[in-house]
Amino acid sequence: MGVARAADVADAYPATIAADASGDTRAVHASVEDVWRLGPGSIACGQLRIEWRAAHVVVGHDGPDALWAALFPSGPVRLAGERVRSVWLRFHPTRLGELFPPGVDATRVSGPEAAVTLVRGRWLAAEKMRGSFHRGGAPMVPPSGTVVVDVRTIEGPRRFFLVEGDEATPHAAFTTQALPRPDPITASAAVATLERVASAFAAEYAQFALRPEVDWTRRVEAFRPLTQAARNREDLAAIFGGLLSVLRDDHATVRLGERFLPSAATPRPLNGSFPATERELAAVPERVGTTLVHARTLDGIGYLLIASLGNPNVVPAVDAVLETLRDTRGLVIDLRYNGGGDERLARSIAGRFLAEPRVYSHHRVRLDPTSMRLSDPIARTCSPRGPWRYSEPVVVLIGPRTMSSAESFALMLDQASHVTTYGAPTAGSSGNPRALELGGGLVVNVPRWLDLRPDGVPLNGRGVEPDVIMMPEPRAFTERSDPVLAGGLALVRELALDADADPDADPDTDTDTDPDPDADTDADTDPDADADTDADTDAATATDADPDPDPATATDPDPAPDPTITP
Repeated sequence: MGVARAADVADAYPATIAADASGDTRAVHASVEDVWRLGPGSIACGQLRIEWRAAHVVVGHDGPDALWAALFPSGPVRLAGERVRSVWLRFHPTRLGELFPPGVDATRVSGPEAAVTLVRGRWLAAEKMRGSFHRGGAPMVPPSGTVVVDVRTIEGPRRFFLVEGDEATPHAAFTTQALPRPDPITASAAVATLERVASAFAAEYAQFALRPEVDWTRRVEAFRPLTQAARNREDLAAIFGGLLSVLRDDHATVRLGERFLPSAATPRPLNGSFPATERELAAVPERVGTTLVHARTLDGIGYLLIASLGNPNVVPAVDAVLETLRDTRGLVIDLRYNGGGDERLARSIAGRFLAEPRVYSHHRVRLDPTSMRLSDPIARTCSPRGPWRYSEPVVVLIGPRTMSSAESFALMLDQASHVTTYGAPTAGSSGNPRALELGGGLVVNVPRWLDLRPDGVPLNGRGVEPDVIMMPEPRAFTERSDPVLAGGLALVRELALDADADPDADPDTDTDTDPDPDADTDADTDPDADADTDADTDAATATDADPDPDPATATDPDPAPDPTITP
């Protein structure tokens, strides 16, 4: 475990945001450089005081401006007689020096210790962010006079305080949101579980080809001492998250019960604003279930938002919506909030826009568990489906939270000559994972393929590049403004005018494209690869138990198959 001396924590994050500035959303992240080991110290917020003998802290920041901290005491810490497991802090960047004042012994750490602590910090941030100064899951700058102190106790109850000046107001309602106490585990059982994870990745993981710098055997051995010291399955989940973080793979994920642990946690700012949708369309959108939104503009342009591919009902639902939009002059399909699901469902929907079968992707898999050799590329195809084909101009909106099977969906649609992709590059994450059940609710997902775009370039780390790039600053998206949607509507209107000027450009309109619309058109593809079902990823999108108006919430590579879109 590496340890490097550093200055005071606050010196590493000099605030640039003015004390009277608040409310803006920020793209906050944390890396191993933001993991610190603290000597004896305390946090004093108004009347509230928490002391520790030793602790680790992870700091989340936007540039030099720190906006959150996750504190994990190493020794006995009590708050009103209860033992403290973790402390979540949300604050204005100018307050960091008060929370961690000069004189506290602070050192940056590295190696497995840093990797595991970082995962714990990200895990806490993912669970707590929606309880403290956020918009759509994205952190906002709190007022300088306010600090959120959210304490999780070992006994279970959650203690939430809003500190304003000298007053620390407890919010009793939050005590009902306690997490269950983690199941204990013996050292021998923990090590045996590590061996199962290590063996599964050694035998099945196809993307070691993208990470030649990773010595997997050595990596596993470096995490063995921490595994032997694990006291419960929550510790073990964090250790496995740290172990897998070196792969930088959003499909190599860890879950404990219903809790998703973001081991990779790639920052992916949303390039959309769902609250602005009605204003940009100048029409009232209609919702279908929890994953579809559709509308028709006054000038006859259709809009269809598909928030997830996780429920088979999405296919007949889209079919029904297309019937209502059949006579539109053009269509905008919005995939910016879609974190994936089942690729087979995507093929069924894409078939409504295709005139002929097309190859949209390839993938490679491990040939045997004892070597790193990969198969030749295996083609994945999609084919026409349904009684008629939508052949008017289509603009598909994509972005950083278009992920996994939704990225394949964008590639499928892009095979049609009348489709234009628009926005920002997608997440670049696909894996066809297998869920490795480890007992006690602990699940590790093992990605099993190396996904390739039609040009043969690996999808992971690169994503799908739009035909037309439109990448406004994150602050351009507000409750009244969605510049990507506005630009997509302008483009489809322009394309519709061109199509109106050349009515014979597409002779295939409304032809019977598939005599058996329910037939499986992919019998010749690898049956295992058939379903990138995103058991771990409907989410860059996210599972939001407390959804905001933005559909399919935010970055969560362990999906809610049907992200809620109800405000």
